[in-house]
Amino acid sequence: ANVPRPDVLQQDAARRYGPFPGLLELDASRGSMRSAARLTCESRAYDYVGSWSPLAGHSAAWNTSSSSPDSTPASTQQAVADYIRAGVPADKIVVGMPLYGRSFANTDGPGTAYSGTGPGGWEPGLYDYKNVSQLGAVTQQDDTAIAAWSYDGTQRLMISYDTPDVVSRKAREIHSQKLGGAMWWEVSGDAPGNKSLVSTFAETIAAAGGALEQSENLLSYPASKYQNLRAGMPSV
Repeated sequence: ANVPRPDVLQQDAARRYGPFPGLLELDASRGSMRSAARLTCESRAYDYVGSWSPLAGHSAAWNTSSSSPDSTPASTQQAVADYIRAGVPADKIVVGMPLYGRSFANTDGPGTAYSGTGPGGWEPGLYDYKNVSQLGAVTQQDDTAIAAWSYDGTQRLMISYDTPDVVSRKAREIHSQKLGGAMWWEVSGDAPGNKSLVSTFAETIAAAGGALEQSENLLSYPASKYQNLRAGMPSV
């Protein structure tokens, strides 16, 4: 496919939307390498594996696993490097993280064969993060990959998901590499209290001397083709 150069996409965004008072964002998969330098590029750094994969693995690993490379067919670190190589400034890259887990049934764990995904929660093979810890399985971590998973040996069910420790380590990587920040899909899957992944990220960034974006949401769209938006959404 023909992927626009960063400058072409930037010029097109300026033509269509500029001058624009808000933040322009591009939601990009790991394979969409080129983006506009003036846009915030939200990298969907999850769903690296799933029901379509030949082996069970880590759905949001930061690095390639040294102990089980087959469990990490893709990694966030490689995606970040590819974006930067394609011309996207590091501080425009926002790393997406999952608030859900992907499951693999009838498996011995990461990097091994599986059969089916298991029942899941709101969809086969998917569990909200807040519910994973309630399933009673043992959580393990691949420190090289910066990835975690739970495993039930009786059911032979593996669930790949982020833990607070994994998110804290990802936050330190984001801060040290001067990336633009993080986003999640999606917030209703988070857990309360000290298990919250979003809060863990914010606290880790603050402890490292960073700060969160404080600008307010843009709620004024006077040029919208929708009457209710032009009117400032009076019913909201």
